[in-house]
Amino acid sequence: MALFSIQFNLLEHSTAEPYQASLYSSLIAWAIFFVVVNFSAKSVRLFDRQRLIKSMEILLELRYVILILVGFIILINAFIFLSSTSTRVIYTNLTINITAATALCAAIIVLFRQIRAHSQYSRTFGFLVVGLGLWFTAELIWAYYQLGLGIETPFPSLADAFWLVGYVPLTYHLYRIYDTVTKKVTDKDTMVVVSAMIAAVLVFLLYLIFGLSDQHQGMLELIINLAYPVLDAILLIPAIVILWSFRRSEPAYTHWVMISLFIIFVTVADIGFDYALAVDEDSANQQEWVWDMFYNAGYLSIAGALFWYNRYLGLTKNIVAT
Repeated sequence: MALFSIQFNLLEHSTAEPYQASLYSSLIAWAIFFVVVNFSAKSVRLFDRQRLIKSMEILLELRYVILILVGFIILINAFIFLSSTSTRVIYTNLTINITAATALCAAIIVLFRQIRAHSQYSRTFGFLVVGLGLWFTAELIWAYYQLGLGIETPFPSLADAFWLVGYVPLTYHLYRIYDTVTKKVTDKDTMVVVSAMIAAVLVFLLYLIFGLSDQHQGMLELIINLAYPVLDAILLIPAIVILWSFRRSEPAYTHWVMISLFIIFVTVADIGFDYALAVDEDSANQQEWVWDMFYNAGYLSIAGALFWYNRYLGLTKNIVAT
């Protein structure tokens, strides 16, 4: 059913050739089938604590959590990819607000659990809730401008203020993780990765400055355009370090890796959208749906991270574990 539905929508609402529609629909349908079958077969075992005491069993559950996360990313973004041009703005705003709300709710649940346990990480997760709350508010405002007021690209707008302010608590949260969990890892490989990221961001900033110089934008637009990649770079550096430090670590630290992936997805989306906006506004309008899929992946990544963190604490019966 999914195969025929997806193929029909591709032929009806896109410029794909019949063989391309058949290929795309087959891949998406098989991915959905694989996720649904595995999730259904293991849903009972997912919450069986007696079978998940040993580390190998916990690893098995972690794999299913990751598989389900990937399945949800594909499924949610399929609504955007398969939508027609006239309805795509509705699906992009709808899916982003759903994924952002999911991430916020997951963070609130974890925060309440940390508070009840008098965990040392209560304040850290409190800042995460504030940051995600600000970004969720920004997504709602952006949706109001596009759907309610009919503005194709509401930039700059009040939504930018909430997004930019939201970087402050998110930065505190990520650097707090870096200081307390990674034990300030400074090995050679880590420094190479961090240096490469800094260089890439600086190159992009220089290119963006020169690209915007011919667009006759005002000072406010220029400052906001440059603020996003700068703030993304501030978040990206500890995210890359955490990701590199825990690349082969135990399941207790997997949620930090997934939170870092959230930052990476958002950074890629910001850079892509800023570049499109630097070229011209029409380009940004045409490409916005592409970068919105990265935002969806980011929000779902942090929601999955918090779900696994909460689940892992329940499996190990250790409320204050990291």
